[in-house]
Amino acid sequence: MGKHKDVYRNYFPYTECCPIDGKKCVDSNCKLFLGEKRCWCIEFDNLVRTAFNSEDVNYIHFKDEEGHFTEGLRHLSFYFDHSEKLGKEPSRMEARIGCNSYRLALKVKEKFKLNDWEVTSVNEDGGDDADLIKTYAADSKDRNELVEIFKMLESLAKQIIVYEKEVNNCALCKEHGWSLNEYVGVAICAGCENRIIIENIAKYL
Repeated sequence: MGKHKDVYRNYFPYTECCPIDGKKCVDSNCKLFLGEKRCWCIEFDNLVRTAFNSEDVNYIHFKDEEGHFTEGLRHLSFYFDHSEKLGKEPSRMEARIGCNSYRLALKVKEKFKLNDWEVTSVNEDGGDDADLIKTYAADSKDRNELVEIFKMLESLAKQIIVYEKEVNNCALCKEHGWSLNEYVGVAICAGCENRIIIENIAKYL
């Protein structure tokens, strides 16, 4: 239940209030209702928490071998679509692999053959962040499949952490850095890019 347990206890299954809209639970009329005191919206979140040992189901962070939170792989996140709780359409889950650059997201997609994942820019704060996104079936009957998906993504995240340290090195100075620009397939950092310009600008004046 996590650090917000006192808030959660104001909602179903502890009271009759729906955790989605705060209204009185409509029980069997809701596609997320699983029976007495059971709601798939709540159980889905608990499934994620258990799979990743994380309090936060939306932003799951990882640490590298030195115990530092990773910067290249920002997080994994899972968004359970509960917008149509009274509808008949199957529930869906959107999985996101958050990368701190669009370039890295493209490299990860290519390296790990994530052909059915979409790369989307999420640079609302003016940065270059990008997510790899894929949608999965997420009805309560898909519980076992979801557990396997979570295991796969946790394993993939660990591989991405290792790969990021390889692919985010400047081809010239060999320093690691996530803000690299590629020219004819060669990635260089801003420092080396600036040095090349200064050393060669006289040729074009």
